Amino acid sequence: MRKILLLLLLPVFSLSHGQGRHKLDSLLNLLTNNHSNRQDTVKVRILYQVASEYSWLFNDSANVYARAGLQLAEQIGDKYGEALCLYRIGGGVAGYNGNMGDLVKALKIFEQFDDKSHVAAVLDVIAGHYYNMERFDQALIYFERALGENEKIKDAFNTARTRSNLGETYGKLGNFSKALEYEIPVLQYFEKNGPIDRTGITLSNIGNAYLGLRDYNKALVYASASVRLFQSLHEDNYKLAFALSDMGHIYFTAANDNITRLHPDSLLAANRQQNLAKAIYYYTEAHHVHERNPHFIPTNIALRLANALAATGQYEQAFHYYREHDALKDSLISEDTRLKVSAAETRREADLKDRQIAINKVQEAGTKRDRWLYGIGLCLLGLVAALVWRNYISQKQANKRLGQEKEKADALAANLQESLVQKDALTAELSHAADMKTRFLANISHELRTPVTLLSGMMELMKDRTDNKDQQLDIAYNNSRKLQYMVEEILDLSRLETSEAKMNLDNREIAPLLNRMVHAFETFIAKENLSLNYREAGTHGVCVSVDERMLEKVVNNLVYNAIKFNEPGGWIKASALLSDDGKEFIFMIANSGAGIKGEDLPHVFERFYQGNTNTPKAEGVGIGLSLVQEFTLLMGGTVDVTSSRDLGTAFTLRFPVVSQAVQQPAVDHVITELPDKAWEQFASKQTVLIVEDNAEMRYYLREVLSGKVDLAEACNGRDALDWLKENKADLVITDLMMPEMNGEELITHLKNSDAHKKIPLITLTALADTKNQLNLLRLGIDDYIVKPFHAPELRARVYNLLYNQEERRRFETTPAEPDDISVESAEAQTFREQVTVFVLKRLRTMEVSVYDLAYELNMSERQLYRLAKNLTGCTPAQLVKEVRLQKAYELLLGGTIHKLTDVTKQVGFENPNYFARQFYERFGKRPTDFF
Repeated sequence: MRKILLLLLLPVFSLSHGQGRHKLDSLLNLLTNNHSNRQDTVKVRILYQVASEYSWLFNDSANVYARAGLQLAEQIGDKYGEALCLYRIGGGVAGYNGNMGDLVKALKIFEQFDDKSHVAAVLDVIAGHYYNMERFDQALIYFERALGENEKIKDAFNTARTRSNLGETYGKLGNFSKALEYEIPVLQYFEKNGPIDRTGITLSNIGNAYLGLRDYNKALVYASASVRLFQSLHEDNYKLAFALSDMGHIYFTAANDNITRLHPDSLLAANRQQNLAKAIYYYTEAHHVHERNPHFIPTNIALRLANALAATGQYEQAFHYYREHDALKDSLISEDTRLKVSAAETRREADLKDRQIAINKVQEAGTKRDRWLYGIGLCLLGLVAALVWRNYISQKQANKRLGQEKEKADALAANLQESLVQKDALTAELSHAADMKTRFLANISHELRTPVTLLSGMMELMKDRTDNKDQQLDIAYNNSRKLQYMVEEILDLSRLETSEAKMNLDNREIAPLLNRMVHAFETFIAKENLSLNYREAGTHGVCVSVDERMLEKVVNNLVYNAIKFNEPGGWIKASALLSDDGKEFIFMIANSGAGIKGEDLPHVFERFYQGNTNTPKAEGVGIGLSLVQEFTLLMGGTVDVTSSRDLGTAFTLRFPVVSQAVQQPAVDHVITELPDKAWEQFASKQTVLIVEDNAEMRYYLREVLSGKVDLAEACNGRDALDWLKENKADLVITDLMMPEMNGEELITHLKNSDAHKKIPLITLTALADTKNQLNLLRLGIDDYIVKPFHAPELRARVYNLLYNQEERRRFETTPAEPDDISVESAEAQTFREQVTVFVLKRLRTMEVSVYDLAYELNMSERQLYRLAKNLTGCTPAQLVKEVRLQKAYELLLGGTIHKLTDVTKQVGFENPNYFARQFYERFGKRPTDFF
């Protein structure tokens, strides 16, 4: 890779050689003219500048001058000059070929002088070393530090360049989403400020990132933009070649991707052969570039072209380019050798010229000196000789001492480098251990969702069926809810670790929110024989930018801890006030407990830390206060704690005050349970098959659906298929993880069976992330429920699927009139897709009339009504509402919307309350449950 980079840089060197050589000659003349033997900082700077100019020509001479400058800087105690020369020695030629130890020493000195510009430059070079060693995790650390220094000094260009390095490094690690986060802002900067070729390179990098994400359409958009830009720069032929090669590689990769799915606006061709043909076209165009640019050797392009030709069966041509690829590799080696010989010759010529300049200067100085010393007798000659000999002996001894000191310094640098490597390895091990601990807790939490569902659900059913209050049942139910809360805490922690925590910041009047959150514990506080004192001072109308869901978790943790670590008869005080300058909102929770021990106080916000306490109620896993701190920081606030045995413990939150609040419309969240009489409208009692290997879960599902439908049970997918051979089911509820045949295999069998493919399917899953849920929908299921779930949610979803299935059967058996469109015709098969496309195009429109839909589908309103009934069991209006609700569910599932009014408007509903009711009736879940 470095050889190819040097070959690409040859045109740049050839263009700048004349100007650089002229500057180098001037510096050498200045260095030679300094014959006063002054060993000062000026000479160190000149040596550094000479080394810098030589670094673009040949590295050996650069190192000679840089080490001479380093030696002189050490002699005179010039630490800054020493750092400059170490930076040049460690940096190498045209990028990262130097010594890491020299760079580390230079970095420390620049930090002492607070030279942020050079600190950023050294950090960037160190990161490049790690990048070339393919230690990309370490490269990320140093690139991040370099980015921070560049941002401090507001160096826009180097900030953009370092962000581009970070994006490329994340791409090497396979984190293409993170790579895009860095590359896209960089693209905007270069598009605005230039240079143009950097814009083209960034476009190509973004295309490669989207290629890694298998988003071929976006990859082609950015790659084609890069090609167009480089085509406008006629002198950058080799960059155009790489852009064309990237275009071909996208088509080639897409052609070999078995699960590539085209969508209407896709830039890919319709089939594999056409995509391969496009790949060959772009590879060929890239290969032709070297005919116009002799400095460019397209080894990788020849190999790509050969692979594409071989994939289309053109083996003879492919063999030709394979041979060309091997020949080009050999020529690169030969070219590298030639460059080394040429560099040696250039270095020899430069050294000869330097000697000649020195000789000329000495001769000129000798002539002048002879004029002044001509009349001096031979007696002074002996004295001069003695002085010269003495100076020679002193210099020899000084050089010997410098050599010894240098050996010690090199040994110290080697030890320091070894220590840094050991430190990096230890840091990586500790980070890996922490990640494993978090993943373990997250996995355990997912496993706990099933028993939590059973505990909470069964006790909720028992409470609903019990007329009188059972204290033991209340205790059990409260503890099951507490267990669920702890599971959610661990899942919140895992989301923070994987950067999946979503925020919805709003400018809200903060005091009413906190008042409601604190007084929600009023009954609990009274039950524990504690007193609550809530005080507000001057906070009316004060607005803060917060995420209400995160803020509630923070306040709940603090209030619950104030209760837990307290004694009967104690007090809890909550205060809301403004800082003296009015710029900060302060919220304080204090209690009269025994306080936190001094040795525990610095660690209270650390994850999994639990201090030594004898409090019986001090159970937990040490996550709550860690989440308090991290959520507070995410919202732009701070939290601190003070504690003493006499005054108790106080947690203080501080948030910056903002100007005004966003008015939130009042929403009616009162939604009623599905009535029992709704189940009586079916012509016969529906049969539901439960496929679940957990006997307790089967029992719970029987309790939820008992009396509503007839139930059958199977322990796994194999037993379910055997049961269906002899029996008929109106709906199947299946778990995913089961022995012998799991849920995914069962779904695949049913959807591929003519006899069973129309049976509605509901899956039960503990995987709540979007990726797994969308994967279930792609399998062809009708609905899914995430554990833990509530009984009303399950009943509502089962009822809706059974009702829709019954409607389809009813209208499929209704005799069609002569002018009806056949359900089996091509027009009828595409009806659903046409209606969906039409509604999605007008999704934000509140009213979509039957007339508009009929006009769009080129049929009468009567035909539209009958066809909709035959296919879906719904009227056109009901079908439009179904498309809107399904789109709303998709948006809420994506986690990007956190306001009921927002999702209501986006799917075309006018009233949020009406939308919430319709959504609950369809899915058995409130829209706010997704926030």
